[in-house]
Amino acid sequence: MIFDYKRNHDKGGDRRVGFFTRFKVPPYLHFSSLEQPELSFLMLLIMGFCIGILTGLMGVGGGVLLVPSLIYLVGQRTSKAVGTSLLLVWISSLVAVIRKTGAGHVSVPLLLFLLAGGLTGTFLGTKIGLNLAGHKIRQYFIYVVIAAVLIVGYKLFTMTF
Repeated sequence: MIFDYKRNHDKGGDRRVGFFTRFKVPPYLHFSSLEQPELSFLMLLIMGFCIGILTGLMGVGGGVLLVPSLIYLVGQRTSKAVGTSLLLVWISSLVAVIRKTGAGHVSVPLLLFLLAGGLTGTFLGTKIGLNLAGHKIRQYFIYVVIAAVLIVGYKLFTMTF
């Protein structure tokens, strides 16, 4: 992502051809919003399945996996990738919440406090994001991923040594 950002941020365009366009496995789906509109149904199904497994197991998926997958594998514009990811995460999260709540794996008091701040942050973040160009969103996403890697790396290092 860093390489792509440095290479393309001055060009101003957010159109790209996704890696999945190289796989010519029928049947195909047609997406008029993509530079290369024809994609293999099977490739999209496999991508969704893999991200769904990781979302169900570890709670990751939307921002960490799905947005880069939509941008680089599917070829979707960054702003549309973020919106598509949000809707998919919302639906997937609803399914997971129902299952986790039924199993007694939800702390309601913690949920209520986090929800208060989370809704406010989501409102503000969405307002800011709607005014950013695609390359700026990718730039900030790089910072978030690097920060997450450093935090996890630090935690592993301190636990190990």
